[in-house]
Amino acid sequence: MLIEFSVTNFRSIKNEQTLSLLPSSRVRKNTLDNRLLVHKRYPQTETLASAVVFGANASGKSNLLRALEALSVIVQEGHESAIGEGAKAYVPFRLDRFSRDLPTEFYIRFIAIDGIQYEYELARDAENITKEALYAYPKNRRVKLFEREQNIPVVFGKKLKGDKQSIARHVMPYQLFLAKGAQLGLEQLRAPWEFFKNHLRAYILYKSVYDDALLQGIAKHIVNDESGRFLNNLSQLVNNADTGIKGIDVIQEDSELMGLFEGRRRYQIKTIHHSEDEDQKVLFDLKEESIGTRKLVALGGLILRVLEAGDTLAIDELDQSMHPHLTRALIKLFHNPRTNPRRAQLIFSTHDASLLNNDLFRFDQVFISERSEEGVTEISSVSDVPNLKKELPLEEWYLTGKFGGTPAINQFGLDFDFNVGGDHEK
Repeated sequence: MLIEFSVTNFRSIKNEQTLSLLPSSRVRKNTLDNRLLVHKRYPQTETLASAVVFGANASGKSNLLRALEALSVIVQEGHESAIGEGAKAYVPFRLDRFSRDLPTEFYIRFIAIDGIQYEYELARDAENITKEALYAYPKNRRVKLFEREQNIPVVFGKKLKGDKQSIARHVMPYQLFLAKGAQLGLEQLRAPWEFFKNHLRAYILYKSVYDDALLQGIAKHIVNDESGRFLNNLSQLVNNADTGIKGIDVIQEDSELMGLFEGRRRYQIKTIHHSEDEDQKVLFDLKEESIGTRKLVALGGLILRVLEAGDTLAIDELDQSMHPHLTRALIKLFHNPRTNPRRAQLIFSTHDASLLNNDLFRFDQVFISERSEEGVTEISSVSDVPNLKKELPLEEWYLTGKFGGTPAINQFGLDFDFNVGGDHEK
């Protein structure tokens, strides 16, 4: 469960920007309280079930989600990083000469699968980790597990057990102690590391290669789920989305070599239709369906897995290729305790202002991304707007620019030359 995330000096984000999933004190506690998640171990720390980021093109809303994805990948692979690999993850703000040489800084606060709340800090430049620290709240009090700065030995807290000194000697300057320690037997680091590996998911839609990998993962999950519950849920989702599809099936790709390579076995997702004249089951390849249907199967399957596991999911442009009614239905799955019993969370960006509905989101769930004249991204919450009132029309205020985050289009500058007239004039 994500509580708070901050990033500094990443792409268009120059100064520290924060995405907080803590409810705002300015929003009445009983306002859409089913949007709040409560962990039994930390009943005083309620978190929001979802958050949405609006903003104009190139305002930086995608970069906020990409930063969350980058942190997840860095921590997942931090134990096996090699020299020079940090340059891929290091993408500082480039529009002033000072930021280009400063580290990118991350801060995240979360509750891991062991039910303990953690704070993790990480800073890195193109070559090395410049800062890393992990703190835990086992009894609502902050406890240091370890702190580390560049060229300074790791400082351990008294609560961290195990052969930590020996492991610290094997951590290279470009590797993470959190990842290395989790891999080499420090059990107290396992749960926080697995939060990044297994429970913090990011789906960036412009990665077309990821779509196929995602569908393969969904197909494999269907095959491995002996209860059949996941397949039934996915079939129910697609069937009730007015796609004309009655269900989903999965078949193994027909290849003589596949049996020799069990780990590389591939599957095909099929959609089930019924013929009108014979009322028989007819299978279609998923690639024969519309782009919107394929996106629904991919995103719907991912969302069902997230709800099933109680994970945190970040999606860039959730509404892409899908009808607003369907997008709204997927969001509501996270707001319903019956469909979200394990406290899963959804964080997404969108351009669809019709989703700015007072019945769908609380004010503190809505964030606005703006870009300054200097190209700097600023993230703010609607709940910070002065004179906030319950009846505030979110969509109307956003579209008229009262929150910011809308594009300032110079229509007069769109004076294109298509060589109309002269020899072409009739």
